[in-house]
Amino acid sequence: NFENDYGELLENFTAILEHFDSNKDKEIQANLLLAIALFNLLLNNVEETIKIEDQIIELFTDLNQLYPVFLVSTYKMTVLNAIGKVDEAKKIELDLIDLFVKSENENAIGLIANSMASGYAEDGRHLLAIEYYLKSIEAFERIQDHDMLSQTYFDLAVAYENLNLNNKAYESYLKTIAQLELINDSVYSNMVYGSMVFPTIAIQKYDEARKYMSLALHDTVHGNKAYLLARYNDANGQLLKKQGEYREAIPYFKKALELFQQTSVTWTAPFMPLYLTECYYEIGEYNT
Repeated sequence: NFENDYGELLENFTAILEHFDSNKDKEIQANLLLAIALFNLLLNNVEETIKIEDQIIELFTDLNQLYPVFLVSTYKMTVLNAIGKVDEAKKIELDLIDLFVKSENENAIGLIANSMASGYAEDGRHLLAIEYYLKSIEAFERIQDHDMLSQTYFDLAVAYENLNLNNKAYESYLKTIAQLELINDSVYSNMVYGSMVFPTIAIQKYDEARKYMSLALHDTVHGNKAYLLARYNDANGQLLKKQGEYREAIPYFKKALELFQQTSVTWTAPFMPLYLTECYYEIGEYNT
C-alpha cells in the first residue's frame, strides 16, 4: 500500500529481510531487497539504493537468473544517469550488451533484447529499438512464445511508426494480430486494431482502415469510452483529410478535440487544432 509512509514500509521490509537472512533463501532476499531499494529511492537515499541494487545483482547472479540481473542493472543505470554518473551508466550498458551476446538461454535472450529495445525506445533511439526488438522476436520465435511475440511485434510496430515507416508498422501490427489469434486473445486484438488504424490510413488502405476503426470501438483494455470515441473521430478525420475531403473532416477533428479534453490523455489533443488548421487552409478559410 503505497499510501503508507515509505520510512515505515522500509523498516517493515528490513525486519522481514532479517528473518530470511537466517534462512539463506537468496531468491526471497533478492525480491525483498527490490522493495527496499524502491523505498530508499522514493526517500531520495540514492547512494543506498545503488548499494542495495548491487546486492540484488549479486544474489540473482548466484541464482543464475540472468533476466533479473539484467533488469536490476537497468534500474541501477537509470539511477546513475539521474545523478549525473553518465560514464558509470554507460559502462553498465556495455556490460549488458556483452551479457546479452554471451547468453545461450533463448527466453533470457528474448526478454533482455526486449527490455533493451524498450529502453532505447524511451530514449527516442528508435533505430536501436527496432534492432533489439527484431533480436527479441528471433529468440521468441525459436521457443514459440506467442504471448511475448504478440507484445514484441506490437512494440516494434510503434517504433516503426515513430520513424514514419508506416508500411513496416502495418506489417508488424498484422503479425501482432496473428500471434494473438494463436493464443485466442480477442480482448487485446481490438486494442491493436485501434493502433493500426493510423498507419493503415497513411498507406492509403482506406476500406481496411474503416474496418479497423469499427473493431477498435470494442476495445475493453483502455476502458475509456471518451478516449475510444476520440480516436474514432480522429481516424475519420484523418481518412477524409487524406482523400482531400477537408471540409468533411473538420467536424470529426472538432469532436475528437472535445472528447480528448475529457480524458487524461494529454499528448494527443494538441494535434487536433493542427489538423483543423490544415483543413481550413486547404478550403481557403484563413481567419478561422
